[in-house]
Amino acid sequence: MSFDPLLIILITVAAVVIYVKFAVYPDVDPYALEHQSSVSVVRNEGESAIYRSSAAPIGRPLIEGLAISSGRSMQTRPGTFFDIWTLAIKKLLLRTARTTYGVEQVNHNDAEKIVSKLGPVLKKAQSGASTMCILSSNSVETLLTVFASVLYGVPISIIHTDKESLSNIEILLEAADPFSIIVSDERLLKDIPLEKYTPHLRYILYTGLEPVGVSTEAEIYQWKKFVENLHVEENSIPMQDTEFPIRVIYPSIALPTSTKDNKALITKFTHQNIAAAVATNIKILPKSQQWTDKDTILLFTSQFTVFSLVAQLSALISQSTVAYIEVELALPSAVLEQIQPTVLINDNYSTLSLLNLRQDLTLTQEIHYAFNRAALSRGTLHKTPVIKYFKSVNQIFSSTMVYPDQQEMIKGSPDVKATDDQLTNGQANAIRALTGAHFVHALTTPTVASSVSQTNIWDYREDSFDQFKNNNVTCINFGSVMSCIEARLVDSEPDSVDTYNYGQLQVRGFSCGADLLTWHDTGISGLFTHDGCFRLVYEN
Repeated sequence: MSFDPLLIILITVAAVVIYVKFAVYPDVDPYALEHQSSVSVVRNEGESAIYRSSAAPIGRPLIEGLAISSGRSMQTRPGTFFDIWTLAIKKLLLRTARTTYGVEQVNHNDAEKIVSKLGPVLKKAQSGASTMCILSSNSVETLLTVFASVLYGVPISIIHTDKESLSNIEILLEAADPFSIIVSDERLLKDIPLEKYTPHLRYILYTGLEPVGVSTEAEIYQWKKFVENLHVEENSIPMQDTEFPIRVIYPSIALPTSTKDNKALITKFTHQNIAAAVATNIKILPKSQQWTDKDTILLFTSQFTVFSLVAQLSALISQSTVAYIEVELALPSAVLEQIQPTVLINDNYSTLSLLNLRQDLTLTQEIHYAFNRAALSRGTLHKTPVIKYFKSVNQIFSSTMVYPDQQEMIKGSPDVKATDDQLTNGQANAIRALTGAHFVHALTTPTVASSVSQTNIWDYREDSFDQFKNNNVTCINFGSVMSCIEARLVDSEPDSVDTYNYGQLQVRGFSCGADLLTWHDTGISGLFTHDGCFRLVYEN
């Protein structure tokens, strides 16, 4: 039996036309995407209404924390780092993909032993108001050092700096006032005169191999050997409370260059701030997509931030395995095949690097990619990835970090463009099409422990928002505000952008490093649109 080649071609063309012309059933009801927020009725002069997530609408309480049971009574409390540790240690499993000898694992027994050995040493070494300073990448060593510090009453300082240029590192170190630093970049040991900016520095813990050719007055130890040589001093880990266990230190001018006008800013987070961020991170996903003990969460970004810390704590509470890579890899194939993660935690830098995979697609993959993009345009995610080694990945989370006044600095700097390291809506859909994974884009700031807002896991819209069509601006879509905070906009240069409801974003709530009832200025400019989602706006 023979077939007419022309007939086969016509049938194929007809099938493609039908696929493109008629929409498939979307993953989620479009009505749900158009109504993601709860908005207050009252509007004060010069302000927008108060916006909340539809998960915590106006009139109902925001998420306060982990709701830890308080004994026999029905009352609950938000929770502390000790509660997080208690929940996490039950089935804790940390994995690291090493470049030389495969995957290294740390289980709950190993972790408990390390924390109980390291914590008392750090507590004894601390003097006055000095802190344990985190300058290392996301790793097993960093996470266990955080637990060892906070559980024994030692506050930690997380320093935000450009990891390539290390700009402003001196003023940030001076503000941190560390007695100990955990470091993964050897340049910090060789190029920065640490003694000049850290008068109380006693220990430097290095997570790489033995540092070579480093001269400093402080004692330098390779982290693993340092921990191995310690002795367990206590049988159980006590919770020695500190009011602000986490401090984030960041530059007032956050361009990747140093400037004499720069200064260090500090945000202090309480236990409740962190607990609320973790609880929201867990509950914000639909039940069918929430992490379980069957998931492996891979930190695919080297930059240690509050966003990556909250992701790790959320994973541990969910009994998921947390995985790390020894070095940041340009090609992720080896580590993905080795670890088989179900979730990737990225920043914009690592997410944008994945887009380079688009350049090497074969003709067959290009056709597959085009069909995946067509499906996304009609509200459906095809789970078969174009890049095969992403087959285990179900979710990718990426964060855009915006510092106070960063948007104004970009506006005033001809050398820095808003889109240099910002992930656009189209690029987000390109990631979805390439990987077959749900993609969540989060807006973060160093002044809030949780994300400020993030896209709905089923929101694949790519609209450019018509109000900005004739203006020289960059507009990036995010979702509704997180359900532990509420937000509003205040007028800021109302004539600069001809649009309704544009202004400076202010937030308050349980993950904010400020009084719960006080509106906190984020320095972020944007608008809430009709669907209740926040749009970040850069004026170029």
